[in-house]
Amino acid sequence: MKTGYIHIYKGENWKNLNTAFGMAARACGAGFSVCFCNFGSTQIDDIAQRLPNFYIQGIENATQHDMVILYDCDFFDGDVLKDFLAHKPQHQEIVLCGTAFGEEILAMADLISNVEAL
Repeated sequence: MKTGYIHIYKGENWKNLNTAFGMAARACGAGFSVCFCNFGSTQIDDIAQRLPNFYIQGIENATQHDMVILYDCDFFDGDVLKDFLAHKPQHQEIVLCGTAFGEEILAMADLISNVEAL
């Protein structure tokens, strides 16, 4: 069984969203199930209707999917997020997008990218 990674994309949210949707489109196109958990106010219903195997759900339903995108993590409880990451299924890819993350969350990541304009 492959091991899923925890990706963190820090920086301006709209750039993080582009990165996350690129990953989601590739995963959906390959037949994987993707769950999008939005903790802010971003509306993505139009995009969700265009991708097969793409679901907008709460974090409580996220463990059944191959990839989980947690968007606007700045608005989410850090302790719940740490617990979710610590108990994720082994194969699951997790993508966290936000502007700031605590040191404990950063220590759990396999990949951290700072997304910024050039």
